[in-house]
Amino acid sequence: MSKVAFGLITLLLNGYGVPCFVNGKVEKGIFTILSSVFTLGVVGVINLVKGIISAIKILNMTDEEYAAADRETLYESIVFFYKG
Repeated sequence: MSKVAFGLITLLLNGYGVPCFVNGKVEKGIFTILSSVFTLGVVGVINLVKGIISAIKILNMTDEEYAAADRETLYESIVFFYKG
C-alpha cells in the first residue's frame, strides 16, 4: 500500500480500526471496534488521536523511509493497548 493512502486512512479512519483491516490485521481491527464500544467511545477517541499523530509521521516520511520502515512498528503505534 502506498504511503499516502495508508497515511490518509490512518488519519481519517483510525478510530474505527480501518487501517488494521486494510493491512490484514482483522483480529486487531475487531478488538479496536469492540474496545471502543465497550468503553463508550473513549478508546476510539484515543485511537483517533494516535492515528492523527501516526499519520503525520507517516506522511512526513520519505518514500525510502516508508519502504524501509518496520511495518509492525507502524501498525502497533496505531492501536491503543492491543498486545496480540
